[in-house]
Amino acid sequence: MNPVAFDSNGSRRVFIGEFEGLRGLLAAWVIFGHILLFAGFTYQDGWFGILFSPVLGVYAFMMLSGFVITAALAQRPTSWCSFMTRRFFRLFPVYALCMSLAVLTYSVSVNISGSSALSTFGPENLVRLTDVSQHFGLYLLADATLLQCLMPQIWFPGAHESFLVPTWSLTIEWLFYMIAPFLVLLVRRNWMLAIGTVAGGLCAIWLAGPQLAGINQSFHLGNAMHFLTGMASYYVWKHLPDCREGWCGKILFWSVVVGAGLVLNLPFKIWLAMMAVILYSRFHVRPLFFLEWPRKILLSRPLQFMGRTSYVAYLLHWIVIEIVLFWTIRMVPEIHDKYLLTAICVLTVYPLTWSVSQLIHRHVELPMIGFPAWWRQRQSTFRATASGNCLT
Repeated sequence: MNPVAFDSNGSRRVFIGEFEGLRGLLAAWVIFGHILLFAGFTYQDGWFGILFSPVLGVYAFMMLSGFVITAALAQRPTSWCSFMTRRFFRLFPVYALCMSLAVLTYSVSVNISGSSALSTFGPENLVRLTDVSQHFGLYLLADATLLQCLMPQIWFPGAHESFLVPTWSLTIEWLFYMIAPFLVLLVRRNWMLAIGTVAGGLCAIWLAGPQLAGINQSFHLGNAMHFLTGMASYYVWKHLPDCREGWCGKILFWSVVVGAGLVLNLPFKIWLAMMAVILYSRFHVRPLFFLEWPRKILLSRPLQFMGRTSYVAYLLHWIVIEIVLFWTIRMVPEIHDKYLLTAICVLTVYPLTWSVSQLIHRHVELPMIGFPAWWRQRQSTFRATASGNCLT
């Protein structure tokens, strides 16, 4: 979704450019982490440990989605059906295209996973692909609804990743979109009741943890907290200007930032740091020099470009990595050096991913995002024309 929010009275859209750059940065992180995974690095490889963890970037994506979706729903109320229709045309066309490419390149995935060049990750990936081959038609049907996370992993261990691994987070996000409008409506009507409802839901998820894990490993308290953290961040962003006068609000804000940064785990620290960069201007009249340069980086043209195409890049990069590795292994069968594989992939995967992503963004994503508005306008014009004909 576009990284936009609204002003306090809801009358004007406010573009948060830092969020756009953040999306590009997170997408680049996820891609690099998957390159390291394919090349054979593990979590224990020293300073590669954090860079190797693309899931941290995905968690930050979830929090960003929580913020932006809440901003849209809170300041531009709409029906559930209208909201989900817009979400459908925002996500599904690109998703269907990338999923089709993944199905077409399934044999490429099997080929590289069985190669000795991927001796670390290859066998693990081959287990997933074998499961997919055993439930090929069923997984295709589940993927078509984007509800593959509802398939019990006890019987279908590869359902949540199936043909395209990055979709594990997208299917969870799709479920969140179904619930978010009701949470925002509850906050609007009775915020105390909303807090109680959320707290009760979190307790239920925590108590039902083992049973939910049997359905799918993505159903855990952490993922729920990621989306809820993003939702809460929006309300902080909205009401923070009320603390502009006086020092009490500033002291409280920075105490929370520093204190939470010390005790929270890494995904929340990443989000907290980014929110501190973005939020400080909501109550600090004067710019803070030590936060200005991160903002300038996020607002730079390369990151803004990467952010605009980040959704396509997120879904597409796994396929690009596999194709690049397929041709690399085919031309140099004896290649086994993981540093060399990483260098080859970095130099080829990034430009290829974002070049193709830009084409898909321009010719598929943007037209489909605008389709609901175009259709409503077309229907309105048709009704106006029909009404005029009746009068004459």
